Amino acid sequence: MLTNVYEEDGNRTVGIYTLDTENLLLKNFTELEDLTYGFYLENNNGELVIYGNSNEDEKDLTVYSIDLNTGKKTLRVKSENKAMWVSKVLNIDKQKIILNNFSIITMSDNFENLKVAYANNRTLIDFEYDVVNKEFYLLSGDPEENTFEVVILDESFLELKKYKLEFEDTIPKDILLNYEANTKGEK
Repeated sequence: MLTNVYEEDGNRTVGIYTLDTENLLLKNFTELEDLTYGFYLENNNGELVIYGNSNEDEKDLTVYSIDLNTGKKTLRVKSENKAMWVSKVLNIDKQKIILNNFSIITMSDNFENLKVAYANNRTLIDFEYDVVNKEFYLLSGDPEENTFEVVILDESFLELKKYKLEFEDTIPKDILLNYEANTKGEK
């Protein structure tokens, strides 16, 4: 379980709790003192990968890993790329594609070659990858203005199409592709 730890003195760190799945008793706690926020946690071949910020003001994308066998913590990336609320990481063709509120950031699966691949003037909410058509479907919007859209991007993150969404008093949170239709070439 990924947690953001707020101490009484204002200090912020990130903690990883390991629980026994049968009785939910605490088995282990690991603290990442160099992170002020942890947003996303993934299990990647025997290691936990944690995406967050090392500095609350800078909002720098910082990635740590913890080896599940040894408990060793490793700083994988501390970049100048701004990221906030990493909500999804897709692993496609030896590349990690990281969605956060500000942008889509790509990096190689060995945590190198970071770059902002896509950004717009809206909050990026969710995305999915259509493997058949090799396209990304991105949900973005401005919750304060209650305006949202789905943008279809190619594999190079160039915009192909935009669809405006109109909702009354509703904020969309997830996008789900109809994979059955997509396997037949339909949209």
